[in-house]
Amino acid sequence: DDQEVHSYPPRISRNKPAWLEETCIPRSQRELLLEIYEALHINSLRLAAMGVRSLIEQVMIDKVGDSGSFSKNLTAFLQGGWISLKQRDTLEKIIDAGHAVTHRDFSPSANDLGVLMDIVETMIASVYVHPESGAVLRSKIPPRATSQ
Repeated sequence: DDQEVHSYPPRISRNKPAWLEETCIPRSQRELLLEIYEALHINSLRLAAMGVRSLIEQVMIDKVGDSGSFSKNLTAFLQGGWISLKQRDTLEKIIDAGHAVTHRDFSPSANDLGVLMDIVETMIASVYVHPESGAVLRSKIPPRATSQ
């Protein structure tokens, strides 16, 4: 009963999204996201949670500048139209998970990290990938015929 079982790769290992190599994602954000996947792969859940917190901050600063605090950056991110009010509330919660790991000895579970990754991957895709892929798709659509 006192034996510890380790499986490799751990259960939290996560496939990288197909869009990860898109050139529209800034190099620093892509590299940090890759490091987060590496942390997940070796079951370093607290490091991954801190990485998610850092990645969110980097994305916000990239898009709206640095307002001096997470709260102010999140407000600017919302006001800039990058996220909805509901998304802001969700991001506040996962940012707090990263803060709690750093400052309050919080140790997230594998399921917690799954939630964090779902949210941050969605944010990265909606901020960087979808606008570019939508523009490419739009360029392929033939114009409407004009009526005379």
